[in-house]
Amino acid sequence: MKTRQTTLDSGDVLRAQGVVRSKGRFTLGPVNLTLHEGEIMAVVGASGCGKSSLLRAMAGMVKLDRGSVVFEDRRLDKLGEAALASLRSSQFAFIFQDYMLLENLSIAENVALPAAVRGERMEMDRIRRSVACVGLQEKALDTPVTNLSGGQQQRVAIARALAIGAQVLFADEPTGNLDPKSRDDVVSTIRTSMNAGLRSVLIVAHDPVVAAAADRIVFMQDGRIVREFPQGLQTRQVEELLLGRAPARPQTFGGARPVMSR
Repeated sequence: MKTRQTTLDSGDVLRAQGVVRSKGRFTLGPVNLTLHEGEIMAVVGASGCGKSSLLRAMAGMVKLDRGSVVFEDRRLDKLGEAALASLRSSQFAFIFQDYMLLENLSIAENVALPAAVRGERMEMDRIRRSVACVGLQEKALDTPVTNLSGGQQQRVAIARALAIGAQVLFADEPTGNLDPKSRDDVVSTIRTSMNAGLRSVLIVAHDPVVAAAADRIVFMQDGRIVREFPQGLQTRQVEELLLGRAPARPQTFGGARPVMSR
């Protein structure tokens, strides 16, 4: 029997090894995937191919049938629910298509919400720094999030991730409800956030523009990763990939580490 590695190599942040999860007629995996330090990785593929299932598996949000997920030398698949909940509220952060903000709260209150849930008080300086990192003005801290545009609300969600000191950001279709200008602003904010404490970002994307902004792209079909592009792709090449055509610049699965300057 193959022994599963329970420690990460230098430069690795999160690793899924032999991950399998079945639900109804759909099976995810087997999947082997490593998220590296300082990289933004996009997962693309047709609807229903397993992109969001992969994200949830790597974030420890679902129970696996087989395989392991390792973060900081801890196997998420072996942790209890209390330990996983603590991890997801401190080391992992999530942004979704529908923002996941409380509309009756202000920007500052939403940013500080994870600490409040734990019965703690977040320092205002930390809130200010996090909001500034995503390009929102300090004078807007008391603004209810219902007064914000979709792009601004998504930036509040990113600020919340920075404020809790998250190591990994999981983004499931974060720009799905946004116009092109707001989409570009959010993608730029995610990139900027890599210089403000985040170690890695995993994005599930349907939009070729969002996927092309990533350092590395993996392509899924029928619950499995079938191609990997370790140096990323341009928008037109992602469009070709999603249309079932071979991109103009194919890469071999499992290639070199990504180049960060894009």
